[in-house]
Amino acid sequence: IYLATALFSPTPTFAKEPFYLGAYAAAVQQLQKAAALCEAHSDSLTYADKKAELLTCLLDVYFEMQDFSACRECIREIDSINHKYQTQGICRAVPAEIRKRVQAASKNETES
Repeated sequence: IYLATALFSPTPTFAKEPFYLGAYAAAVQQLQKAAALCEAHSDSLTYADKKAELLTCLLDVYFEMQDFSACRECIREIDSINHKYQTQGICRAVPAEIRKRVQAASKNETES
């Protein structure tokens, strides 16, 4: 899980990262696989927090792909984890600019 987070974090740490090379499908696949591992241990706070972190990375990839439907789903999951574990101190922020642009895309889709 650490490797998946390191590979797709917003700050480059390796020379050959799928996210930075535009290999978005590979990035999505690896992040989803890592998030599924965390889901298998959802009773653990550590894994819940890691899943939320992975979802923020996945959100970044979907945003770069301009897949706003997938972005909305990631935001919903992140918000759900934040709400469920708020008293335990888990909170992963969705950048305001991303949230704003995803909401604007939703409005445009419903108006079309």
